[in-house]
Amino acid sequence: MYRGVSVTSAVHTVPNGVNPDHVVNIRVQPESYLKYFAVCLNRTSGHNIVIEDLHQNTFDQIKQHSIVSYFSKSLSEISGQSSGDVDPKFLREWFRLCFFANQGETITKFIAPNVLDHSQFVIDFESFYNGQILSRCLEICKHFGLPVTHTHQVDDYLVEFRKKNRYHNIDLDISAILDCIEHQKNYDLTTTNILQQAWIDNYLVIKYNINPLLKNDYFRNTLDLSKAYNL
Repeated sequence: MYRGVSVTSAVHTVPNGVNPDHVVNIRVQPESYLKYFAVCLNRTSGHNIVIEDLHQNTFDQIKQHSIVSYFSKSLSEISGQSSGDVDPKFLREWFRLCFFANQGETITKFIAPNVLDHSQFVIDFESFYNGQILSRCLEICKHFGLPVTHTHQVDDYLVEFRKKNRYHNIDLDISAILDCIEHQKNYDLTTTNILQQAWIDNYLVIKYNINPLLKNDYFRNTLDLSKAYNL
């Protein structure tokens, strides 16, 4: 059954005997899993999956992806099909169950082989987005005695990185949305995509023990959502 535990296979492992004093380890915290997974979908090995278009030729898209292809069987069981287009309601529930449920256990498992304990430097995934990566890079270069000439060009690369990352702001409104649900306030949901909606649904399951309604058109706002679930 698709509600069973996902089995995850990872091929990248950190070699034994690596001197942790020479390692810069990038890590992703659970609160960043929404953004991280969106990046995996869209940018891993140039796959360029656009979440808003994933309901079209769905299986052709995901079966070519080096990460989510392993979960195509789960999508088949959820949607009842193995080819063609897949309704947004099934994709939303697939995202939630396979990747966000159980505190993001699946994502935790497939990034676990890339975590090296006692690394000399630990870089948070979010630092690439909040601008802190530049100061961390300077710190690392200084530690290893590498000369650095800081120019505006480095900052330009960071701007370009964010510009080319379609989903770099995917979690920007999530905290406000969840806060409005908590306090019975109105927040527009019409611009959210199915991945954001899956994250919201997963929060509702944890917080309120609801059963997500499978509907292609998501709620128009947080008040409609609260009314539907009698929160």
